[in-house]
Amino acid sequence: MRMSSFSIFVFLLFSAAFSIQEVTAQQRNSTISLNSTLSPNTSWLSSSGRFAFGFYQEGDGFSVGIWLTTNPEKTVIWAANRDNPKVSSNVGLIFTSGGLILTPAQGENITISLHNKLASSASMQDSGNFVIYDSDSKIIWQSFESPTNTLLPGQRFLPGMEMYSSASEADHSNGRFLLIMQLDGYLVQYPALAPYTITFGYWDSGPGSAGANATLILDNDGKLYLHNSTSIAKTLSESKGNGMTYRLTVDVDGFFRLYSHPFTRNEN
Repeated sequence: MRMSSFSIFVFLLFSAAFSIQEVTAQQRNSTISLNSTLSPNTSWLSSSGRFAFGFYQEGDGFSVGIWLTTNPEKTVIWAANRDNPKVSSNVGLIFTSGGLILTPAQGENITISLHNKLASSASMQDSGNFVIYDSDSKIIWQSFESPTNTLLPGQRFLPGMEMYSSASEADHSNGRFLLIMQLDGYLVQYPALAPYTITFGYWDSGPGSAGANATLILDNDGKLYLHNSTSIAKTLSESKGNGMTYRLTVDVDGFFRLYSHPFTRNEN
């Protein structure tokens, strides 16, 4: 597949420097034990405080997700069950051996993490990955395996994976555009409801395929590339330097962009 008339819509945007300062209640602990709970306006922080997992407000309700703790706005990088209705403030979340369970005041409980083995512990990692472990400390579920609209360093965008833009800046449900790592080795963007054919794709990573089963990778230094089974097949963005937190996001307007966030750790 090749659409030569399109250029690569990848941009590096620098956010204002920020410190990690959350006014809501947070628990900073590298290990989350069974029966730990959250309620709206609470979260589990990664060890540095760079990422948080918990409830964030959307309109008149709340959703569960992971965000960069930017100040003053939260930058949501993963959303659980993103097309489900928002929940009221009278809701809780509990980590059980069966996984992460949302417990609304009315209606049935909602499972956020699906896994075959019993959970023993969990962790909000400094990579932005929320991980659940079994009793042998083996990973049985991780948010990195189900990206929503954002790719982080260390997270692999594997063949067949898709990322959807958000519906709007204030609504993180699935939007109108998607990015897919196709099995033929092309990274392609389509309107969300369109067939996956050259007629409807509005950007691809050509010329030339990166090879069957190619993977999109974002490194810690901001380098973005397609990697096949042996080597880097195509570089989409060169290294930008260390000391930043990078993210690749499919934005509301249908473009995917590479963002850079300076980070100042707050030890308080």
